[in-house]
Amino acid sequence: MAKIDKLTQLSGNKFYSEELRLDFRPPTLRDIVYLGVEVFWKMQALINFDKKSLATVEGISQETLEKTKNFDWIYSFVNNDKKTEENLRNYFLLFFPNYEILLYQKNLAQFVLKNGEEVHIIDSTNFDLFKETIIKLTSVKDEEEDIFVDEKNEAAMRIRKKLLEARKKRSEKKNVSQEEQASILANSISTLATGLGVTLNQIYDLTLPQFFEQLKRFQRKVSHEEGFSAVLAGASGIEVEDWYS
Repeated sequence: MAKIDKLTQLSGNKFYSEELRLDFRPPTLRDIVYLGVEVFWKMQALINFDKKSLATVEGISQETLEKTKNFDWIYSFVNNDKKTEENLRNYFLLFFPNYEILLYQKNLAQFVLKNGEEVHIIDSTNFDLFKETIIKLTSVKDEEEDIFVDEKNEAAMRIRKKLLEARKKRSEKKNVSQEEQASILANSISTLATGLGVTLNQIYDLTLPQFFEQLKRFQRKVSHEEGFSAVLAGASGIEVEDWYS
């Protein structure tokens, strides 16, 4: 798989997969809201399904799991539920707006993307690559580093505790229901627009990686300014990191 680096993610440009010979268009926040945030995350979870989660399900043998691939199960889920089929089709249209998406083929376990005479077959042989490309183009993962201060400085330790508590709250928000995620995303969009002094429409035109990168930088800038203000107020032992690094 061709590497999708951070610069490619943040560009918001189409990504061409040479292996699949297919252009992927990263969706914007506007696209995701139009589909429905809850539907988007449900379909994101569906394509990322791992058959290992069925290991303890009664009636499914280890032999069956070994003989099947993740795509086989996903295809089965989709074609046994019309609503899921509709949602997945609309989800794929975010990435391939000019294509006809066929999710059911009689006697054939495959998804078909058609654009005129151009036809792309997605099946168990290439689905992992297809899925990984989509996940990477919408990835919002970003590990946070620890906050180091002089433990003997009470003021610095209080500020560190405050920053870690705020980080913990952000982490807890990642584990809320999909319905609550929509509300959290709406608040984050509004906060970022206000903080940067731009319109909501400008924020809605960002892709997920672009949005969360902007949000992360804004949060770091606020933390930088708070830390710098604390130093000016006489606090010592605080390492004020550059928010742009």
